[in-house]
Amino acid sequence: MKIRVLCVGKPRDETLRLLHDRYADRIAKMGVRYESAWVPELPDTGRSSREELLRREAQGLLERLKERGTVVALHAGGKQLTSEE
Repeated sequence: MKIRVLCVGKPRDETLRLLHDRYADRIAKMGVRYESAWVPELPDTGRSSREELLRREAQGLLERLKERGTVVALHAGGKQLTSEE
């Protein structure tokens, strides 16, 4: 099994970065191949609408998707699912 995590922007909080690295180490010990990649978070300079910035960030994510696999999108405002769901 391989897990690939794509994110917009690298974590700014050192604690979050350490948690990410700990997670990667733990699943590697279980034989799961893990890879993470980031697309740049685009700054809001006022020249583009927020929707345009989000569209461009989404395009960056889509360009890095592989042809095979299951895509799971996470959003802070999304619905929480159980393990079974």
